[in-house]
Amino acid sequence: MLKKLSVISILIMALFMAGQLPVYAGDVLNATGKVKDVDLDEKSIVVGMENGDQVFYLESGSQIKMGNKNKQLKDVSIGMVLEVKYVKSGDDNMVKMINIVS
Repeated sequence: MLKKLSVISILIMALFMAGQLPVYAGDVLNATGKVKDVDLDEKSIVVGMENGDQVFYLESGSQIKMGNKNKQLKDVSIGMVLEVKYVKSGDDNMVKMINIVS
């Protein structure tokens, strides 16, 4: 009986952890808006959108493009229109890719 409970406990834990993975990995979300602030030290961008401002954080794998050209965070300036692909990590918006529209 104890062995069956251990197996059941392990299965329940595995299901619980599997249910948590989508929250961490998350679906890729999209946002479009104008840049209101860029913080090179924090590696973040504040984008103004219809539903308010959102902060997006860049990671080592984040990409920034303008057309076919690769860009860096220092190339992003206030007033630019961005399309942002990101995932949620807790309360943070983590950038996968930014496309500079204008």
